[in-house]
Amino acid sequence: MVRKLEMSKVLKRVVLAEVTEDKVIGKYLNTADEELLKIEEKIEFPSNRRLKEINDLGIFDNSKRFSIEELTNQSPYYKLVDLFDIDYSASDTRLKSIDDINHLDSENPFKPTLALYYYTDNGEEFILITTLNVKKLIVKDKLFWKFKQRVGFNDGIDMIIHEISDSLELPMSNFICMISKKNNDTYSIKVYDAFKVDKQFQLFNHINDYAKKVLNRFNSSDANKFLLTTDEIEVQIDDIDSIMNVLTDNEALSKSLSFYSGHGNKMINKITGEKLLEAINSLQAHVGDENNKYTLEDIPKFENNKITVSGNQIRIFVALLNNQIVEKILNNQIDLPYF
Repeated sequence: MVRKLEMSKVLKRVVLAEVTEDKVIGKYLNTADEELLKIEEKIEFPSNRRLKEINDLGIFDNSKRFSIEELTNQSPYYKLVDLFDIDYSASDTRLKSIDDINHLDSENPFKPTLALYYYTDNGEEFILITTLNVKKLIVKDKLFWKFKQRVGFNDGIDMIIHEISDSLELPMSNFICMISKKNNDTYSIKVYDAFKVDKQFQLFNHINDYAKKVLNRFNSSDANKFLLTTDEIEVQIDDIDSIMNVLTDNEALSKSLSFYSGHGNKMINKITGEKLLEAINSLQAHVGDENNKYTLEDIPKFENNKITVSGNQIRIFVALLNNQIVEKILNNQIDLPYF
C-alpha cells in the first residue's frame, strides 16, 4: 500500500550518490522549492508494517527487513551516518550536467547507483534511499530532469522538470532503507532490503570487521567482556584469525555474529549455564543421526564452567548465540544453519 508523507515532512534535497569502500560521493540536483514539491507528491513512502527492532527479533536469521532504533558505532550500518555529513555547499557537490553521470572521458567520472531524498521533520532529519538505474531512460508521463544553459552575466546551469526523450528517470519507490538523525544527534535506521543495502554500501568488509570485534569482546579481560547465560559463563575464542577465515567465507554467518550485542533479552542470556550445557550435550547425542552434517569436532567445548570455541566450531557457536538450532519433533533431527 502506497503512503504519502505527512505535511510536517519536507523534502529539502535530491541527491545522486556513488558509493566506494572508503566514502560516499553525493551530487545534488539543482531544484527549486516548487520542483521539490512536485517530486514529493510522487514519492511512494515505504511501509513499516512488520518491521521489528533488531533486538526484538528473538532469532536473528539475517532478516531482510528490520530496524535499529539506537544506531551506534558498534553496528556496521553506522557507515550510513556519513550521509548527514556531506557538505552540499561545496561546488563539486552539485550535478552540473547530465554528462557528469557515468562520463568515462571525465577526469573524475561520476557513476551514481543511489538516489537519496533528504527530508526534515520538525527539526529532525531523515534520508530515504533507493537504487538508481542510470541506464534507464525516458518513460512517458513521468518526471525527468533536463539541464538548460543560462547565458549572460550569471552564466550557469538551471535544472527544469520536463517530459522529454533523453534524460534520467528519478526512482520514486522501492526504497531500500531510511536513516534518521534526531535532534539530540542520535541515529536510527529502517532497513527494507538488507541484501541491497549491504551490497550498495559495500558493507561486507565492515560486517567482517564487526564480527571480529565481537570475537575480541568474548576474549576481553575488561568490563566489556561478553559473558553468557544468567550464570555469566566465560567464553574463550581460540585462534581468532583461523575463525575469521571461516567467517569471511560465509556472509550469513559473519553477519549474524556481527549483530550480537550481548543484550540481556537474547535467549542465551536468559537461560542458566546448566540449560546451555544440556543443549550442547543434546548436539553431541545427535552426532550419529542419519543425514547429519556436523561432527563432534564442530561442537564448542563446555568444561570447567567455560566454553571454548575454535575453527569450524564458530558455526554452531553463532547458532547458539542467536537461538537458531531447531530440533525437528517428527524425526528427532537437529537442523543447523551455516552447514
